[in-house]
Amino acid sequence: MAVENKIAKIKKRTGALTPFDTERIRKVFLSAAREAGGFQRYIIDESMYRSCRGSEEEVIADFLVDDVVMCLNNNPAFLSPNFPPTVEDIQNTVVHVLRSRGFIDIADRYEIYRFSRIYVRAGVKNGGIYEEELVKNDLGYSKIGESLEWNRKHGCDTIEKLNEIVVDKARFSELIRDSIAFYESQLDEAVAMFEEKYKREKIRLFFVSGPSSSGKTTTTEKIKARLKNKGFRIATISVDDFFYSLGEHPMDWFKDHHYETPFALDLEAINETICKLLAGEAVRMPRYNFKTGMREDGNEMRVAEDEVIFLDSLHGLYRHMTIGVPDSIKFKLYIEAFNSIFDGDGKSQMLYGHTDIRLLRRLLRDFKHRNHDPVKTVGHWHYVREGDLKYILPYMGTADYVVNGGLAFDWHVIKAYTKDLFPALTDFSPHSRLDAFLRVKRIRTIFDSLVDIPKEMCDELIPADCHIREFIGGSVYEIPHNE
Repeated sequence: MAVENKIAKIKKRTGALTPFDTERIRKVFLSAAREAGGFQRYIIDESMYRSCRGSEEEVIADFLVDDVVMCLNNNPAFLSPNFPPTVEDIQNTVVHVLRSRGFIDIADRYEIYRFSRIYVRAGVKNGGIYEEELVKNDLGYSKIGESLEWNRKHGCDTIEKLNEIVVDKARFSELIRDSIAFYESQLDEAVAMFEEKYKREKIRLFFVSGPSSSGKTTTTEKIKARLKNKGFRIATISVDDFFYSLGEHPMDWFKDHHYETPFALDLEAINETICKLLAGEAVRMPRYNFKTGMREDGNEMRVAEDEVIFLDSLHGLYRHMTIGVPDSIKFKLYIEAFNSIFDGDGKSQMLYGHTDIRLLRRLLRDFKHRNHDPVKTVGHWHYVREGDLKYILPYMGTADYVVNGGLAFDWHVIKAYTKDLFPALTDFSPHSRLDAFLRVKRIRTIFDSLVDIPKEMCDELIPADCHIREFIGGSVYEIPHNE
């Protein structure tokens, strides 16, 4: 039986009132679910939607619409004709219902589209994006498809096949070599594209951007080395040094800080600093002390006219960061761990989420170099995903080149280093920390399907300049703030 809808009107962005049409919400649910592979794969035992197993997609969408209506009905302010819910209130409630009921990946698909549209409406002059740059719900589908095709050709597109490869040292060594060569070939293509763009207009800024633990630091160093070998002069700015001091970051009820938004950075100072450097001025650079959580004075910096400034940042594509600099003198590279592997023998067509690899990489980095409890890292991950969906993925379409930083051997190697650190399911409650609970549950299920390999073999076979070394240790590169 449908829930009575007590919301008569909603307020549009223009301020005009319009009838509340629940059919539009139903279509949103169905569209996002199709993008994510359907509702059924996300129904969990801990949710009241477990009774919907086997139901038609349309039936589940109807239940979700009722859920949204109940949430809106329960807000007394929305029942007054003078204070109807806004479009944003409706969208926030849609996201709340999806996430709180366990449909987290479906909520992700909806949010990237939602925020992409916001940036299109904002316009480029206000830090937004062009319509043609709109990524919609494309979470790197082309790169995922490219990854799957590469894996098929190399006989490692399923966990079953990978399990056979990694226990054979010779085959495992060959897979490591080939995977790294594929990654390196993309860097060569990116450098060639940069050179072509540089011929047309003198590039002054080179951004290496991408979500947390995608391998930006090693990638930055490798590209800088390639360009130096070609005669380019390089200067580097550490965007992390522009973090606001710890006391200026709000804290949630779990005593966690939200560092994952561009607003955790002093964007005005970044923009001003870069503009001054490009004008040839000397600038006193900040230095962020990660031990004290304070921004301090650093060294003075000046950039020559023939130097290319490198910036390695989560939010390098976010236009407000360098809104005072013309796009024509920027080269923007985006990197993400897009490697995709089918579950089991592949018959289920269930792909292992590449986002989980980044979570595990970050868990290792935070534990080894920042003394963070793995439970804290997993509990914080919902902030990382929020930053991805709101401020990183909608800008992917503005990149000049996209690199797949995933490796075919990621899962087995990462498991070798994290299996003894990874939190137990009992560390999180499905009622208060559902996002973390579901991620732990999913990753532990994946771990159970992977054969174990010794860390010693990984240390022996994986080159010291591979970007996975940022996380497992042993990198030849100096990783900032990993002290």
